[in-house]
Amino acid sequence: MATVRNAKLIKISTPYTKSGVLWEDFQRRRERDHPVWQMSTFEMNPTVTPEMAEPERRLSEEKYQREYLAQFTDAVNGWIVPEILDPCVVPGRRELPYHRDMNYVAAIDPAMRNNDFALVIVHRLPNGTVVVDRVERWAGTKETPLPFEFVLNQIKSILESYSINCVTGDQHYCDAIGQHLMKLGIVYKLFTFGSQTRGKLFTQFKHYLVQGKVELLDVVELLRELRNLREQKTPR
Repeated sequence: MATVRNAKLIKISTPYTKSGVLWEDFQRRRERDHPVWQMSTFEMNPTVTPEMAEPERRLSEEKYQREYLAQFTDAVNGWIVPEILDPCVVPGRRELPYHRDMNYVAAIDPAMRNNDFALVIVHRLPNGTVVVDRVERWAGTKETPLPFEFVLNQIKSILESYSINCVTGDQHYCDAIGQHLMKLGIVYKLFTFGSQTRGKLFTQFKHYLVQGKVELLDVVELLRELRNLREQKTPR
């Protein structure tokens, strides 16, 4: 922008969590050399009336306050703060090679459309620290789904390079994936994943992070996923 005469940068969004660029701008608005304002939908667009948005308010008061009244919320927070996550990242480490004295564990998160198909390989040190050795991801789209046979063949090659002959995954596409992996000589261990297990897994993982018992790879996609995780409070 420094090379463009009269350049303009406009940041506009529905408020969300009390963190990030917009929240910092709003908190420090009196110090900024540019205008920062917070206005409701009804002020920004008078063609939308409170009566029109009343059904949304009845569905969720918290969401209504964010979407229509432009209020930052306390109900959604970042799952992990940088002060805890960053010390667990080993700078410059993209992956670790196979070492014959290590016992490795592999897991996959299958996906065919929109989401990433992911693979992770880890091992545990004698002091209990979990070390992430390798992370791989394959991305499909709604128009072009992933050919899972191709992905599983690549996964087989990666597992073999770490002398692994089994991998853990959830129930999604488990029959087709399990059968194809069996043909490749890989055992598919099913771990049923649900709302209750999700909470337990994330709680345990966060406990390890807080204790500094995880060594994470310095991989952009992995760290972006972790930093973008959000924890939402509900009545339950």
